[in-house]
Amino acid sequence: MDEELASLAASAATSVVDSLATDAWEGVRDDVVRLWTRHDPAADGAPGSELDAARALLLTPGRREARGRLVADWEERFRGLLRAEPAAAEALSRLVSEIVAGAGGDAPAAAKETTVTRTEMRAEASGRAQIYQAGNNITTQR
Repeated sequence: MDEELASLAASAATSVVDSLATDAWEGVRDDVVRLWTRHDPAADGAPGSELDAARALLLTPGRREARGRLVADWEERFRGLLRAEPAAAEALSRLVSEIVAGAGGDAPAAAKETTVTRTEMRAEASGRAQIYQAGNNITTQR
């Protein structure tokens, strides 16, 4: 799967899961079901019941940590859909745009950002040298 489709799957998963805890969740649910049945008729409404279960899990007190797992699960589902039906990419991209636009400025940063950046770091130490590398912030203490 190319990086653009992988990024789209990740963005869609984040947008959809984050919308499950909002007032817009029913519309997003219906849009995902429509998209899925249009591009994978065999799915027959399963995405809707899976989204209902994901919402219930997400809204269960003390279960907010489930968000990361749900995003990963839905990312894999969207990847599978895009692998099986690459033509779904345009509709999925529109869906993400609609979710982000509907969320206004409250959309999560990951949902707004669809660009994938790859960082490759290499280092070689010799003697008593120390190397510190990070893809984001780094804090060292002595």
